[in-house]
Amino acid sequence: MILVLFLLSRFVFSLFVTFADNDNDILGTSFPEEDPITTEEYHDFNNGRINALEDKLIVSSFSDNETFLTKSLKNQIEKYQALENIEITITDEAALTKLVLINQFDIFWLLFIIWLALIILKGDQDEGLISFIRSLPAGRGELIKVKIIVLSGLAFVYAILIKIIPLLTLGFRYTPESLSRNIQSNPYFKTAYLEIKVTELILYDILYFVLIAFSFIALSLFVISLTKKRSVDIIIISVIFIVSTGLYRFIPGNSIFNLFKYLNLIACADFFGQIAIYKDLSIANMAVPRLLISNIFLFCVFVFFFFLAGIRLAKLQKRKERHSSIVKERKKTGKNIIHRSLLLFEINRVFLQRKLILVFLIPVILQSVSVFSKTTDYEEEVYFSLQRITYVNAIKELSGELTDEKELRLNEMIEDIEAKASTTQDQRYQIEKEVLYQIKNDFADMKFFHEDNQQKLYVLDQDMAYKHYEYSFTQNLLSLFRVLNMLLLSVWLIGPDKVYELDNLLFSTPSRFGLRSSAHFHIINTTALIGNAIYSCLHYYEVHQSHYALPLRASIQSVKMIQHLTLDINLGQLELLLFLRRYISFVLVALLSYFFIKKIKKLQTSLFPLFIVILLPTIAKMFILNSNILSYLPWTNILGISSDLKTMSNVEFVISVLLITFLSFIFIVSIYLYFFILSKKRP
Repeated sequence: MILVLFLLSRFVFSLFVTFADNDNDILGTSFPEEDPITTEEYHDFNNGRINALEDKLIVSSFSDNETFLTKSLKNQIEKYQALENIEITITDEAALTKLVLINQFDIFWLLFIIWLALIILKGDQDEGLISFIRSLPAGRGELIKVKIIVLSGLAFVYAILIKIIPLLTLGFRYTPESLSRNIQSNPYFKTAYLEIKVTELILYDILYFVLIAFSFIALSLFVISLTKKRSVDIIIISVIFIVSTGLYRFIPGNSIFNLFKYLNLIACADFFGQIAIYKDLSIANMAVPRLLISNIFLFCVFVFFFFLAGIRLAKLQKRKERHSSIVKERKKTGKNIIHRSLLLFEINRVFLQRKLILVFLIPVILQSVSVFSKTTDYEEEVYFSLQRITYVNAIKELSGELTDEKELRLNEMIEDIEAKASTTQDQRYQIEKEVLYQIKNDFADMKFFHEDNQQKLYVLDQDMAYKHYEYSFTQNLLSLFRVLNMLLLSVWLIGPDKVYELDNLLFSTPSRFGLRSSAHFHIINTTALIGNAIYSCLHYYEVHQSHYALPLRASIQSVKMIQHLTLDINLGQLELLLFLRRYISFVLVALLSYFFIKKIKKLQTSLFPLFIVILLPTIAKMFILNSNILSYLPWTNILGISSDLKTMSNVEFVISVLLITFLSFIFIVSIYLYFFILSKKRP
């Protein structure tokens, strides 16, 4: 019944769009008049694109990303030049435009796939469907496999019908020739250079949507395998769905989150949108089509989640057949009690008995003393020269969004100073003129670096910006204490077991060993989160007390020291990224130490590789502040990206942010799998 309702709603919506008039108020869009487009008009448009790209190719020689930009622009020019001999079928624009509009709403009909997975895998209330599945061959012996096969078959049929229905409704009003011409003849695909017809594109769209459906099934299976209640499944999947939709719909195309904008299931569902923004991404300084990256992403999502969900569901099914519900409830209650006891035991043993709380508090105390002992007298701290006084007075008048009026005001200030300097020999006016000219040059640099981004630029006090991102030797020394704290946390969590055989005395059973490892991971995550939160609070307090706070609405590109970044990211977003980076860094240090100590038999032997891998690079980073190679290691740049921002390009910045996330995901999953397998092997 639900399947019929979804298909019927799809048919009604497609029919409504098909017969909608131009400038439809309900849809909030307008459809082009049914005027034909000629081959000559298209080639004029195509030649204009080629000329614009050739102009950018000339300018690209002045860019920091010259190699990638040159390759990408040449690649696009060659693709557009290959379209110069295309013959355009003279048809109307409305049919294809309406098909694009219908395609943009496909994400809502994907909800049926999620609902279908919930019903089939946790559909004990639906006796008819479950009875049908159990009646199939091998249905009783391999119920999970049969459910997945039935779910995949229904999803495949549903995806095909969802894509065919709009074509049928459009056929009621438009002829098949309306969808047979090249996609380049439609302005919606103006950035695309795929040499295919619309009919071929529709076929690809259908196959792509089927892959999307299977990917959603894999994701739903994985989420369902993690929980026991359907309400929790619905909440988790809804959050994933809403966040993915928000990333795709509301993030600008040139944002730091650009990768997340297009590499999520909701973005991939809009296949026509993927074609419309068909561009090149820089991968290892090579021009790689974005659509290729999306295809690889879809395949990886499907394989990864389907594989994990299959393993998890198979184990759950065997466990369900082996134990009764009463026994499992008692075991769960007992494990919760043991887990809470373990947490209290480990916290007391590590932080109080082993005095790790002192190592944890050392950087907190030192930073607190540094913060609260600083003078709040802004006049004494920064007004130390005529140049600084002139600069601050000018910035106060020009601060905020950079507009043409403010540039005119700056020119007036320069003219006034030049007039005064010409009538007197006072050296003060000459100094003030040099400062104002420097501000004018800063404005020119900002506009040069970010002219193509179509974003707002802001006038800020550059000295405040430098202070905000000033990471000195002392601050890096405090970060060394934080790294040492996370390393010692793992040493004291598991290290004494090797000496006193505590593991064998108290936690000899496999289940209790697994609970103890879980307690260790909870302590590590909580310690990293609390330590990072304390540091961030003190850092923000220091910034605001010292009058170094920059407006969160201000674009990061307005800070001169990091003008090479042309991504659409503000200072608030950057601070959030650095917060996540620090947290992941703390967790990785502790988990890596935990792994070394657990893997190596002798505690003294395990400390040497930890010093080489973690402490030595961290100490080196204290003296080599401008090393991008060291910055890519999570534990060598705890405070943030710091001075590396001065020289980082877009690609380097994205790599530095995403690399730690990717490595942490792989490492954390590996650690959990390792200890899961280890707990099963213990006698």
